[in-house]
Amino acid sequence: MIGTKLENPSAIALMRKAHGAGHWIGNHTLTHSIALGDRPDAAYAAMEIGETQRRIGALSHPTSCFRPMAKAA
Repeated sequence: MIGTKLENPSAIALMRKAHGAGHWIGNHTLTHSIALGDRPDAAYAAMEIGETQRRIGALSHPTSCFRPMAKAA
């Protein structure tokens, strides 16, 4: 999930439906606007990951899933 998408109730409903169907819900950062490797600020990365994890909440799989944005070639 991209965290900012979870500001939309329909996105939350879709996440719940996917979880209910057995899908793992993964963390794809809060804004998905900049590759974390392009910004060496650890606090930024912690906020991008942590806030999304908070928004996913109890639907998060016990094995944390995180897929960072790929750095452009």
